[in-house]
Amino acid sequence: MTEKTPFNPKPDGPLPEAPFATLASEINRYVMENGLVVLTKEVYPSKVAFLSLWARVGSTDETDEQAGMSHFVEHMLFKNTRKRQVGQIAQEIHSLGGYLNGFTSFDCTSYWMVLPGKALQKALEIQFDAIFNPLMDPKELDKERNVILEELKMSKDYPADYLSEKLFRAAFTRHRYGRPIIGFEDTLNQMTTEDLRSYYNNFYRPNNTFLLAVGDIDSMDVLRRIERTYRKLKEGKTTRNPSPKEPQQKEMRRFEMEGNVLTGHLQIAIHIPSVFEREVYACTLLASILGEGKSSRLYRELREKRKLVSRICAYSYTQKDPGVIIIEAEMPPEHLGEAEAVIMEMIKELAKHGFTEEEFIRAKNLNESSYIYGQETVEGQGRKIGFAEIKGDYMLVEKFIRRLVGVDPGEAMTAAAKYLVPENCTIGIYKPAK
Repeated sequence: MTEKTPFNPKPDGPLPEAPFATLASEINRYVMENGLVVLTKEVYPSKVAFLSLWARVGSTDETDEQAGMSHFVEHMLFKNTRKRQVGQIAQEIHSLGGYLNGFTSFDCTSYWMVLPGKALQKALEIQFDAIFNPLMDPKELDKERNVILEELKMSKDYPADYLSEKLFRAAFTRHRYGRPIIGFEDTLNQMTTEDLRSYYNNFYRPNNTFLLAVGDIDSMDVLRRIERTYRKLKEGKTTRNPSPKEPQQKEMRRFEMEGNVLTGHLQIAIHIPSVFEREVYACTLLASILGEGKSSRLYRELREKRKLVSRICAYSYTQKDPGVIIIEAEMPPEHLGEAEAVIMEMIKELAKHGFTEEEFIRAKNLNESSYIYGQETVEGQGRKIGFAEIKGDYMLVEKFIRRLVGVDPGEAMTAAAKYLVPENCTIGIYKPAK
């Protein structure tokens, strides 16, 4: 095994001293000869461990014809292997006192377990067998296809999620962030066992994955066990098909949908830079000022003062590629027009006249507390570390919050004037059918 220096995407001078415990402290990062990255963090007095394998592949790696394939592969893993029948993997993890799950995102696929630390050795063996010895049984493929198609149909039962899918499609006209991770009915129906195996063999290589263990572990012991188990895997070339870049939005976009819903839903997407650009930290604070918590501008004005909405919030969606600030609101349908006008006016107000010192400090405090609360469980720590490593550097869990705390009011005002403009906004409305 060789130790590797963490990747620093964009050095920008010394960071301000952080007034909080850092999540990235005492993380060990190693790279095996076959390219597999191993991250470990011992957490005491925890008695449980978070064990996960992350593949550097998500829906943005798919061509239009492959839409939904990353998620389909996720469903096929942990099904059955040459050693284990369908259902046996989950049963064994449950018998160890743990639970397991997985997810697919735009940029990654992750398979994780939470279980007592003493069961880690057996869990490593089960995990390796499940992920690197899948049968890809054609019979199970047809079963899972039906499960995924049912998930696709059920997505329409959740109005906010359904509108969000359409909002991303309108906001990202070229980038694959505009495509639903689950795919489409026609692409899913056309996928064969050979398609999934070819896709799996291309991306599920040790040099395109990393293992993460957090909690009640001994780092050196875990590394020795992983070395014995995973060294049999051979490094291989992964062919990628990068997503097209999203061009700058130059005029406001707006759409309306009608459906079988009881309330009105309004969402707005505002383009912001990627996680590697300095301006993204200011944009995150601006999202908090607008709509994070009951003391935010949008909540006080639209919920408490005008009583237009039943729910409203804003947050930043930061990714490897440029992301968005999202504003979400739910209300009686007759309030949609007024609520939209008020929200857009408040966005322009923030861009033109800025914020108070109290609002600025509050936004930093909210983000700092969210960072700290996310460390309360080993699962929370593991997920934050994993997402940071997927973006290019596990140290981002520390760098992001430190750089955010270091943003000065001038930077935030410059970002507000640049990004909080109508032509950078996409507005989506979902209301009851007449």
